[in-house]
Amino acid sequence: MKLTPEAEEFLNRYFYAIKMELPGKQRDDIVTELQSNLLDSMEEQYASETLIDKTLIKKILLENGSPRSIAEKFIGPRYLIGPKLYPLFAQVLTIVMTVLGTVLMVTFLIGAFMNPWPTDAVLGNVFEFIGGLWNALLASAAIIVLVFSIIERRMPEKMDEFETDAWKPDDLPEITHTKNVRYASHILGIVGGMIWIMVMIYLMNVGEIYAWINGEKILTGTITDSFKSLLPLFITLSGLEMANHIVILSQQTYSAFSRWFHIVLDGLNVVLLGFLFGALPLFTFTWQSYPEEFIGQFQTLDPMIQKSFTGVIVLVFCVTLVSLIQKVYKEITKQPDYKY
Repeated sequence: MKLTPEAEEFLNRYFYAIKMELPGKQRDDIVTELQSNLLDSMEEQYASETLIDKTLIKKILLENGSPRSIAEKFIGPRYLIGPKLYPLFAQVLTIVMTVLGTVLMVTFLIGAFMNPWPTDAVLGNVFEFIGGLWNALLASAAIIVLVFSIIERRMPEKMDEFETDAWKPDDLPEITHTKNVRYASHILGIVGGMIWIMVMIYLMNVGEIYAWINGEKILTGTITDSFKSLLPLFITLSGLEMANHIVILSQQTYSAFSRWFHIVLDGLNVVLLGFLFGALPLFTFTWQSYPEEFIGQFQTLDPMIQKSFTGVIVLVFCVTLVSLIQKVYKEITKQPDYKY
């Protein structure tokens, strides 16, 4: 039994579609088992010299069943919302959460930029926003779940409207990426982005750096105007990167759009780091308010600190640029990890 390249592509797309229907960590093991069983069955049914082309593989897949029906044997009932409504529910939930979260965050950032807060109110306002964002997303998700669960239970006669047409192998999705989504890295990216944005908002609104010497809060320095003018751009790029992480987590796959979007963001970061290098020095240190016995010591450290900032910016610029070139090369040459 031999498969033509077209038949092998349909087979790969079939198991890819099954994988996309399965949850979490067991999906790879389940798909491997299903693939092995189907191939064994095909070898028993067809002689070794049989050439399985696109037409024949479609017939075999139709007899085997749709990817969703195969996956449902392993995942069972989908909690409050049944399989007919679940795809629409997942789509609505993803869209509402992404749009609502983005709108609230952009509104918050614009408000912070247009109406700077007092120094002692910055952290309180940031944490208040995080709490409000969480409550808004949670309440919206609860309402969506409630609406769909009511439809599921109180309007059974309407369920036929959500039935899709009979499944056909031609409906199989294209394989967008074979690499599994690393949830931890994207969650850390979201959390790190939020922390970074909070720091940028603090610097943009306060613009001062303090240190505690002998239990006393002392002004250490202030950020320069050239650096301050770049902070809104850093905040915007961080927000876009967080949105990309959220979309990847919600889709549970790396699409061509999400990868190219990340490449574009890396390119913008390279440009912004170039502007940041031109804005050096980023801080003007103020040593006059320090205790007299520390002034000479800190004045000696001043040029070392400025050189350290310069070195860090150059290092981040080089690393980001190399990463950008690698990603563009993989996309253009369609490396094995980037199948479409």
